[in-house]
Amino acid sequence: MALTAEQVEDVRIVLGLNGSQDIKVVLDAQARLRALFPATEPAEEETKADGLRKCRKKPVEVEAMQYDGKDWRSIAQWMAAHGAPMGRTASGLLRIHTLEGEMTAGSDDWIIRGVQGEFYPCKPDIFAQTYDPASLPVVPAPTETGPWQRIEDVPANVTVLDCDGLSWSYVDSHWRCHEDVDGPYSLRLINDLAPFVAAEEGSA
Repeated sequence: MALTAEQVEDVRIVLGLNGSQDIKVVLDAQARLRALFPATEPAEEETKADGLRKCRKKPVEVEAMQYDGKDWRSIAQWMAAHGAPMGRTASGLLRIHTLEGEMTAGSDDWIIRGVQGEFYPCKPDIFAQTYDPASLPVVPAPTETGPWQRIEDVPANVTVLDCDGLSWSYVDSHWRCHEDVDGPYSLRLINDLAPFVAAEEGSA
C-alpha cells in the first residue's frame, strides 16, 4: 500500500525526522497513523500493566499408578525399581518421599513419577483434569536386578532393597537386614516386605 505525501510526513514527524518539537503535532500524527494501521495495536492481553499472561502447559508424558487402597505392593514394586522407597502408615496410607518432603496417598489417589524421576501423590479429580492416557500401562519386567516377590529367589550374592527401602544381604545362611540388629527373621516375615530389587552398588 502506497502512502500519501501527508502520511509520509506523519511518519517523519513520529520518527522525529522533520525537526518538529511540538508534542501536539507528534500526537496528532501518531493518532492518524494508528487509524491507518489498526492491526499494529498491541493485543489487549499484552498491554495489561500487571504482566498477566495466559499460558499453556507443555505436553509432558509421566508414569502413574492409581492406589486402590489394597494393592500397595504393585506401587512399591514400581517405585523400588526406580530406587524410591515407599512406606505405609498404620491406617493404610502410603508414605511417598517427594521433592518437598514426605506426603501420604490414600485410596483412589494417583502416584506420579515426574519428568525428573521424582514421585508424588495426586488427588483423582486433579489428575483427571490434568492428564490423559498416553499409552498402555507400564508394567516392570523381571530382570537380573529384580524385582523378586520372594527373598529366597534372590541370588545369595545380591544385596537387595525391600519395599520400605531397607537393605538385605545373605549372611551366615540367613537373610539379614543392614538397618536392623535383631533377627534373623523367618522367610515369611521377610517376604511381607516384597518386592525386592537389587541395591545399587555402594547403597548398602
